[in-house]
Amino acid sequence: MAFDLKDSDGKVIERQRHLLSLKDMSQIDHLETLMRSGACAFKIEGRLKDINYVKNVVSAYSQRLNKIIAQHPGEFCRASLGKVSYTFTPDLNKTFNRGYTNYFLNGRQPDIFSPDTPKALGEFVGRVKELRHDSFNVAGTASFANGDGLCFINRDNGEQKEALEGFRVNRAVGNRLYPYKMPHGLKPGMALYRNQDQAFDKELNGKTADRRIPVSLRFSLTPDGFALGLSLPTDKTSEAIATVVFDHQPAQKPQRDNIVRQLSKLGTTIYDCESVEIEDGADRCFVPSSVLAELRRTAVEKFDAQQAVRKAADRRAAVPRATASEGGRASGQSGLTIANPPQYGKFPYLYNISNHAARAFYERQGMQDTSPAYECETTHGDDALLMQCRHCIRFSLGYCTRRGGRKPAWREPLYLELGDKRRFRLEFDCKDCQMNVIACQP
Repeated sequence: MAFDLKDSDGKVIERQRHLLSLKDMSQIDHLETLMRSGACAFKIEGRLKDINYVKNVVSAYSQRLNKIIAQHPGEFCRASLGKVSYTFTPDLNKTFNRGYTNYFLNGRQPDIFSPDTPKALGEFVGRVKELRHDSFNVAGTASFANGDGLCFINRDNGEQKEALEGFRVNRAVGNRLYPYKMPHGLKPGMALYRNQDQAFDKELNGKTADRRIPVSLRFSLTPDGFALGLSLPTDKTSEAIATVVFDHQPAQKPQRDNIVRQLSKLGTTIYDCESVEIEDGADRCFVPSSVLAELRRTAVEKFDAQQAVRKAADRRAAVPRATASEGGRASGQSGLTIANPPQYGKFPYLYNISNHAARAFYERQGMQDTSPAYECETTHGDDALLMQCRHCIRFSLGYCTRRGGRKPAWREPLYLELGDKRRFRLEFDCKDCQMNVIACQP
């Protein structure tokens, strides 16, 4: 939402800016650090995002994890057995984002918010070079396609609330672009961003990844025919064995290549053949392709059934058991106090207790006052603490004197004011290095 930032005298410091809009968190360059800290799973935030966003972001993180694991195979491994092959190159700059930040992973840093727009800015593609009445060209190395969505930040747009202006490319001829309608605010030298890349979207619209589980095959002789064992490369105890009755006829020509080729045909299954081992001189016997195909199908069916049994057993073993401590009951209120800022003691509704299960949990921890969450209670009144955040507007605007900022000329307290005149007082808690947002009368 867009706010005016005012001081206690009513002076407008910032007008209609998205001062609580943060950039998107990206930790892709810090995955190894997080893995070494003990993290064993990473969650990709995908609410209200389309399928191309999920494909692009998940693929980017998955490939980076693979690279780290390959560099340190003795320290890290995948929790799952599957290996994924991709038909495209992920690019996080081409997917929805308000700019990226790692927030305070390595300490407080500036430029974590996106005050000009809460919408997707996209990837930087160059600067406007020269304008004509119906077109303009771009100084940069990016290539463009008909239908691309471009945008720019226009801070000289009068009383408009939104500084971000966008338009669609009707025709692209190299770096000369012909918009459907020339944007009025576009000027030479402006930075240009692409928030919809037609070529990249087209690439993502089809099948972009294929996940397979690697398996090893072992082909051998039996007294009256042949056997095929199928197992996980890292676990030979998982081997499923299929057999077929067939005479041992000496081969007139080499059989190894055909045996390997026929047994490796796992394309319609979820498996990928990593290796084929031939034992007992089995490749010296003539084996029809139809017999090899039958062995392969039977081995896959047995392996599928065997893995289903294992998965069911693993699920049963993973059911959590209740413990006497119930997550640290003995720690009581003191544990909660240590984990949260002191305001939680004064405003217990900050624990967001909104149902009976949450209330029961906190009561087990020894909490005496289990007041309901703010949205569940109508008697909080004015001066209610609504939100606490590490994002500090004073710091982000360059006015934190503790961290080298300039001395502000305004008089505190500061207020965020919406268009309907609702106001929120800002309290700067320098001791805990955070900002509190407090409800107040219009």
